[in-house]
Amino acid sequence: MSNNYYKSILFSMLLTLISVAGYSKATVSALKCEYQINPVGIGVAQPRLSWQIVSTESNFMQQAYEIRVAE
Repeated sequence: MSNNYYKSILFSMLLTLISVAGYSKATVSALKCEYQINPVGIGVAQPRLSWQIVSTESNFMQQAYEIRVAE
């Protein structure tokens, strides 16, 4: 799969997580694909995605996520 494909995944993930975090006092950081911050040439069919959420609220917990993939 192309590099643009994975950039689209990460960008979409970022936008979705930021919109979810916008409803609370939380921020999303450390977006990664296959444990890399800016991956190039990932050659796996199902890449692992990860992120960190930091919140100033006590007992904050992520309840859901949505990943949108586009070309």
